[in-house]
Amino acid sequence: MFTALSYAELASAIPKAGGASIFAREAFNDFWAFIAGWGLLLDYTIDIALFGWITMGYLGSFFMGLGQIGVPYVGILASLNSLNTISGGGAADYTVQAAATILLSVALMALNYIGIRESANFNIFLSILSIISEAILLIIGFGLVWSLPTFAGNISQLGTGVSWADFGWGITVAMVSFIGLESISQAAEETRRPDKTIPKSTFALIVAVILAGMLLTVLAVGLPTISPGVIGKTYQNDPVAGVARGIVLGLAPSNPLVIILPLYVGFLGFTMLLMSTNTGVIGASRVTYSMARYRIMPVWFSHIHPKFRVPTRTIVVFTLASVGFILFVWLMGTYRLTHEDPTIILGDLYNYGALVSFMLVNLALIRLRNRRPELYRPFRSPFAIRLRLKGKPVVVPVLPLLGFFVCLFVWILVLSLHEIGKLVGTLWFIAGIAFYLWYRRRQGLDWKESVPGTQVTHPDVAHELHPEISEEIRRRNA
Repeated sequence: MFTALSYAELASAIPKAGGASIFAREAFNDFWAFIAGWGLLLDYTIDIALFGWITMGYLGSFFMGLGQIGVPYVGILASLNSLNTISGGGAADYTVQAAATILLSVALMALNYIGIRESANFNIFLSILSIISEAILLIIGFGLVWSLPTFAGNISQLGTGVSWADFGWGITVAMVSFIGLESISQAAEETRRPDKTIPKSTFALIVAVILAGMLLTVLAVGLPTISPGVIGKTYQNDPVAGVARGIVLGLAPSNPLVIILPLYVGFLGFTMLLMSTNTGVIGASRVTYSMARYRIMPVWFSHIHPKFRVPTRTIVVFTLASVGFILFVWLMGTYRLTHEDPTIILGDLYNYGALVSFMLVNLALIRLRNRRPELYRPFRSPFAIRLRLKGKPVVVPVLPLLGFFVCLFVWILVLSLHEIGKLVGTLWFIAGIAFYLWYRRRQGLDWKESVPGTQVTHPDVAHELHPEISEEIRRRNA
């Protein structure tokens, strides 16, 4: 929540594509802008692979359900979910799910290549469908099966059977839920009146994530037919399916929901995760385009297609990079190079990059409060301490400072608990920094200083960030 409020302030004050990268650039310099942006590119590239993989898993569950009720020819597609390939205590076969995820990534690349408007409308349709579908699931569960005595009994055992290591591991995995924070800031440049829209959207995201998570958790804990432990272990990669299973077990065998609900949950998961996968393609293209625009990445990436008016090169390059990560987890799983499921490996990598970017966002807010005190801020993260250091007044916003330390703590947990994430994430940043330094040197640019005249928060040009009220801002700062 602390980091979300930082995004609300910065994205509404600096409504430019680039998100954490441009915030770090305005607060510090181009090097830290690259670090933040490179972390975001890891996030979005992994986003395509991770959520595409889970999308295919839900689709496989949906087809398996259709096959079980007698629909011909579709049961074979159950192998889209690798868990359905396990038999007799053997190992899962990840080949079909990996191939299908690659095909999905290529299809979404083609959709975004055609145009951002078509892609955005596709996401809007999926988000509306997902909200309605999740609400229906909660109504069915609470209305037909949920039990208050069961909930009270399970809550009384809260914390038993769970180690601190398990709790920390759960925190690191949960970070995947907050990709929407960066996605909102990426869309700021194309938003009408971002000074009003961005804070409202951020608050809505905070409420939606917390409310959905709490309601699903309360529902799961209050199901008398399945224990939270079973959902947490047996349905670790698909907890919503575990909740649906608990609901089905509480219904009479003649109830049509016994057949409909598993299919419904498979479809719900498919639509929700397909939207998240497409978000990765959109986000990667915007971040790279923004970095190339300020020569933090090669200008080659800023090319706009003359017909489709989108940065097609970035769309293609980073979608293909996501295919590389899909092949990586397929290789790790197929040859048993790790005991972790592909979704966990990809989640580790996402969290590594996201937390680096989140830490820089919080630090950027603190720096900009002091470096650009005159900057128009439609929303301010509340609570700040005013100090004097070396005779100069200094403002220390409290919540961004807390947000930085919380993200640092979780990032340390990622390094401690996820070996593959630590290794591959570190290699990603080492390779990226080497490439950045080589590129800047080749261009004759200082490795950290911005190109003169490109600071969008400079007092002489900051009013242009909000063209609808630019004259009002100029008069206020005069």
